[in-house]
Amino acid sequence: MVKKFLILLLNSILIFNTSCYINAQENVNGSTSASISSSSVVLGNQIKLTLTLKCDEGVGGGEIKVYYTSSYIKYDSIQTNSFSFSNNGNYIKLIVDPPSEQKSVSVDIYFSAIKIGSSKIDVNISGFIGFDSTNEVSSYTHNFSFPFEIINKTTPTVPTTPTTPSVSLSSDATLYSLSINGLKLEEAFSSSKYEYTVYSNELIDKLDISAVCCSSKATYKIEKNNLTEGWNQVSIICTAEDGSKKTYVIKVYVKEKPTLFYNEKLGVVKNLDKIETPTDFEKKEVIVENNNLTIYSHNNLNLIYLENENNCSDFYVIDIATNQIICKYEPINISGRNYLKIDFDYQDFVEMNDLFKENKYRINSNVTLNCWSYKAENMSNYRILYLMDDNGEKNLYCYEATEQIIQKFVLPQMDEGPNNAITIKDLTIYSILAASIFCLIISIALTVKRKTNE
Repeated sequence: MVKKFLILLLNSILIFNTSCYINAQENVNGSTSASISSSSVVLGNQIKLTLTLKCDEGVGGGEIKVYYTSSYIKYDSIQTNSFSFSNNGNYIKLIVDPPSEQKSVSVDIYFSAIKIGSSKIDVNISGFIGFDSTNEVSSYTHNFSFPFEIINKTTPTVPTTPTTPSVSLSSDATLYSLSINGLKLEEAFSSSKYEYTVYSNELIDKLDISAVCCSSKATYKIEKNNLTEGWNQVSIICTAEDGSKKTYVIKVYVKEKPTLFYNEKLGVVKNLDKIETPTDFEKKEVIVENNNLTIYSHNNLNLIYLENENNCSDFYVIDIATNQIICKYEPINISGRNYLKIDFDYQDFVEMNDLFKENKYRINSNVTLNCWSYKAENMSNYRILYLMDDNGEKNLYCYEATEQIIQKFVLPQMDEGPNNAITIKDLTIYSILAASIFCLIISIALTVKRKTNE
């Protein structure tokens, strides 16, 4: 009897604990709701989406994603104190932030209708939990979908007589789209934005404009579309059915021919709005020989943006002190540092002829340099290069091709005095001359000795 009682008692305790565990895992009570302001909206007007989360113990968290078609409606604004949000173009993400002890939190989202037709707004809710619990809220719908129609703006007709109705004319004078064939607007188009910028790298005389009015009853015309070099301003005037007008302006920069030249073939580019400053360089304005120039500087290295005779533009190295172009800016990276290829005359380095011979060397797949190679066969993997470093200094460099190591090179010299130096060529000449004199002296001595013996 006692044994049966103990078994019954243990079963009761087990059932009680299981019941407590199940109760601890029950979801808290709550609900969600969503609605839109209308299933039909007039083109240009707003439509409002309202979302509400309710929970008996307060709203502790939740994520909402609102999906919409951006070609039919555009996001305007959000009114809420309970959610953080981000707009990702075609959907809006909202997160309960901060957690609220309030039993109900809401958010209103406003959109504007921009295109006639059928569309919808979809809502997805996830991760909805109570304020004092980590359990999800039960009894709510995860997804909502709200279809709606966007219709043209009309006004109910008011008959003046039983047989003569009065019709209100459309006042919509906005553009639905605007584009230029072959060119790109710098700013994203919006029906409510009326100024845009375009850059043309070619000498064009007009823009090839395509536009569509929001209202089928509206028309547009293009004015001042006769372009010249420099800045121009083209107008697109949209006229509504009732005569209302709105003007969209495109500021157009047409490439200008250079008027200041270097070496008769390199012209200074006038507009640098779209030119990206090279890394580590600083853009500044300087006056050189009464000309206002835009220079890009890094240490003692100065660059200027020029256009060549083939209408190709690039950066070139300029010596501001002499106002001379040194070379095109085409950095060559050797051993982690940039160098520039510069033209030179072999005749300026005649002292190299004793030990070296003129040669060419391909430093990489794109660049071949004039250089010197050693006459000695055991030095075949060395080249002497004449380069400019990234500080603007010109130097001779010794380049070892196997290890790809570069260092400054100085031609060996011997000091003749405090202010004079003897080159290897001079030393060779002096050695031959001394040997000749020595041989002459020995010859004379031997001759005198022979005659004396006779």
